[in-house]
Amino acid sequence: MRIKLIGAAMCAMVIGTVALSVSAVADGTAETKKAIQAQYDKMDAALAKKDLSGYVKFCSKDFVNIDEKGQKAGLEATKAQMKQIIDASTAFKSNSAILKLTAAGKSAIVRVKQHVACTINAPGAPAPQKLVIDAESEDTWNKTGSGWLIAKSKTISQNVTPGK
Repeated sequence: MRIKLIGAAMCAMVIGTVALSVSAVADGTAETKKAIQAQYDKMDAALAKKDLSGYVKFCSKDFVNIDEKGQKAGLEATKAQMKQIIDASTAFKSNSAILKLTAAGKSAIVRVKQHVACTINAPGAPAPQKLVIDAESEDTWNKTGSGWLIAKSKTISQNVTPGK
């Protein structure tokens, strides 16, 4: 009888430890999601202000952007492309929302949906053009001493349509 009680107590301790571990992982993932969503929100706010420096400060120095065709661009090339768009824009609104997050230690893989509405003064166009961009990407974030930084963004899908 005593052996059964000890065995039951040990099982209860193991189950309790597993339950606490699962709860801690879930809490850690929720905290990671909240922290990374805050970074996306700051990046969106920087775009609304046409603040390229404020946007790229959340990118790691070795940041890589990969488009739908698999073409890669480093941080400097991405900044140059974004500068052209920002400079040609008179209005810029961006909203990013995390669809899925998988955290592992100091890294997280994030599936994010981004909605961008902007007005572009394209060279040679008779009038400003409104564009709406809906995209999904898979982003890799790494936790550093200065917070979460995005290291890679791979576009999964993108739809660009004229806005109203």
